[in-house]
Amino acid sequence: GMRVTTHWAFAGLFRRSFPQVRLDEQQMLCEDGQLISSGGATAVLDLLLHLIRRFASLELAQTCSRYLLIDNVRSVQSPYALWAAPKNHTDQDILKVQNWLDEHFAGALVIDELASRFGFGVRNFKRRFKEATGQAPLAYLQALRIEKAKQLIESTRMTIDSITLAVGYEDSNSFRRLFRQRVGLSPAAYRKQFQPKSRAESSAE
Repeated sequence: GMRVTTHWAFAGLFRRSFPQVRLDEQQMLCEDGQLISSGGATAVLDLLLHLIRRFASLELAQTCSRYLLIDNVRSVQSPYALWAAPKNHTDQDILKVQNWLDEHFAGALVIDELASRFGFGVRNFKRRFKEATGQAPLAYLQALRIEKAKQLIESTRMTIDSITLAVGYEDSNSFRRLFRQRVGLSPAAYRKQFQPKSRAESSAE
């Protein structure tokens, strides 16, 4: 019944192993009573800084962060999470839909029309898709589009408005809200954190 976190890559295994524990894998740190958990190997440094800040002082924690060459305590790990389409299931009909979505995710898609394209009734399609992938079709499509957007943000100089259109959204403001909701950072902040700097930019700094 306690609230904890763990590394995002092991969230599924953790839930299967400890179904009574309330897991929040988006968090870098979770504190519930006397139990504090962290989300991964390097997150132990965030945990140490958290303990110093709580039991000593903010000033000491800031000093330690400088000596350790790390930022102040990070709050979430969702920007670091990688999403891979769950395809290790046995429903070959749903797998065909997933493979089709890999190529057509940027198009104007309606779930009812997608079901009809592959010969499903709508209710049956939604049920089987959720059973096979663990996600409803719309949530799966959103996750796929956001992951494609992350790749474009990291690897290209495209504007956020251009990326919005490239991954199938028309309203860049709605895309920015969805991106922040799922990733924990705005698209611009994500680019600043994860896009490799050019040699000229590094020299300028």
